[in-house]
Amino acid sequence: MSWLKIESNTPDKPEVWAIAAALSMDRDAVFGKLFRVWRWFDEHTENGNARSVTKTLVDETAGVSGFADAMIAVGWLSIDDDGISMPHFDWHTGASAKKRAHTAIRVHRHKTANAQGNADANDAGNALSVSETLPREEKIREEVNLKPKPKNIRASRFDAQARLESFGVETQIASDWLTLRSGKRLKPTETAFAGVLLEAQKAGLSMNDALRLCCTRGWGGFEAHWLLDRTHHAHGPPPALTPLQQREAEHRRVAQGLTRMNGSAPEVIDGAVTEVHRVVGGDDPGILDG
Repeated sequence: MSWLKIESNTPDKPEVWAIAAALSMDRDAVFGKLFRVWRWFDEHTENGNARSVTKTLVDETAGVSGFADAMIAVGWLSIDDDGISMPHFDWHTGASAKKRAHTAIRVHRHKTANAQGNADANDAGNALSVSETLPREEKIREEVNLKPKPKNIRASRFDAQARLESFGVETQIASDWLTLRSGKRLKPTETAFAGVLLEAQKAGLSMNDALRLCCTRGWGGFEAHWLLDRTHHAHGPPPALTPLQQREAEHRRVAQGLTRMNGSAPEVIDGAVTEVHRVVGGDDPGILDG
């Protein structure tokens, strides 16, 4: 019977989140569609390279229009003149992946059986020795001491550098951006990385290009509208107005009000702005405050 090697955390990977957001789909539904595509590649290719295959076939296999483009955007498919291919095909599919999985299971079972056998033999030998040489109180004390002490199992540490590089980010850019986030006291998490990946896709950038821009601009995060906002002709949030600019804006609003009451008079506005500069540059700053 044919089968696929699927990691238990696959439905929660940032790539699945990104595909679901791009297609406005439920993550569980995305995982099911991905399984259909992976199964097709496993059954119809030997090394993950599907020559002469187009994105249309992938979309029809998944039953969703644009599914191939979404997989390409997160690095789970690649396309060239020869057709479509699946990167790292031998990690989870194909004969080599299945052979490695079977070997790992067999080794684990063998080690578990040996460890249990050794533990049973040690318990029997220790019990015999204690019963022959120790009085009851010391026997009880010794049995307590012989019980294995529970070991503290530490959770695997999240490797932020490796995770960014898995998105195609250059090593130096990933390191520089993590240093920048550390200086801003921003922790590297899967959720944060998934958010940046999604915003980069909205802006039409790769993860590598988005983080390169973050490093040059000093951004600990990334939002697409910082690049797409044309109102202020600048990247990032608009800068705060200086006190002079605030006063000038206030006088311009007053002058515009006068214009609406008295008819079109651009010179009123220009005269008000000139008055702001004269007062600020003069010796009587209280005029603006009055």
